[in-house]
Amino acid sequence: MSMVVNENNELSGQFNIVFKPLPQLDGKHTVFGRIVAGHGETLTRISAQGLPRGTASTDIVIRECGWYTRAGRYNPGKPNTTKFPLRPDMTKK
Repeated sequence: MSMVVNENNELSGQFNIVFKPLPQLDGKHTVFGRIVAGHGETLTRISAQGLPRGTASTDIVIRECGWYTRAGRYNPGKPNTTKFPLRPDMTKK
């Protein structure tokens, strides 16, 4: 997992989850984590949205996340206090 750094060397809220080595990104983005276990179904669903050129075929919204301690205890993340409306084409019908 890495945070995207733009051409002005600024971080944004955009990040990457990659499923294979991508040496072309080495030294260009800020790596902040890795997925070591759990949430296999979620990762499979995210991976299925990927296109060969490395972009997603649709927007992917992560609404909740957390982390595991080295001892294996799960800590839920803090709730998002900023509410972003879904795009009209992403609303449930």
